[in-house]
Amino acid sequence: TEIYTLSLHDALPIWIAGLAVVIIILLISLRSLANIYTDSLWFSSVNVHDVFSTLLVIKLGLFGVFGAIFFAVLWVNLVVCDRIAGHDIVLAQEDELVRRYQQYVRPYSGRIYVAIAFVLALIGASGTISQWNNWILFRHGGNFGVTDPQFHKDVGFYVFKLPFLIFCVDWTLAILIVTLVVTLVFH
Repeated sequence: TEIYTLSLHDALPIWIAGLAVVIIILLISLRSLANIYTDSLWFSSVNVHDVFSTLLVIKLGLFGVFGAIFFAVLWVNLVVCDRIAGHDIVLAQEDELVRRYQQYVRPYSGRIYVAIAFVLALIGASGTISQWNNWILFRHGGNFGVTDPQFHKDVGFYVFKLPFLIFCVDWTLAILIVTLVVTLVFH
């Protein structure tokens, strides 16, 4: 029973810190939640609440998919970086910072990598919510029946599909640069 009370006592600061983080996140997102609620009320007042529900699902879907991709790419790179790094390196006297990192951070590296990947994935995926209109056009856009003379594509491709594809390429390049910087720092 004594070991159980010690572990419960040691876990209390973690629970308090977790609760504080949740409260801070709720306070920060209060304005967004208020906007979502008022939009829901407005769409309901004009009897098109289905439109609001569809838009909300699309925005959350974009956030979830792009966030999961960012998380997976960054977490895999951090784990590979950790596996490649030498664990039994003899350090010089002036490498005290590296020695302290290996002593204090290395035992918790798995949790730290998950936390870093999760936080950066939330940040990276937050910009994808604004692409809902381009996603809808990409998904449901049609053809105009007019072919571009240079590339032999229907003009509908440039209007409906290309903006979302450009966003995907730009976003992918951005997460690869962020992943490169983060893994360089940890390596």
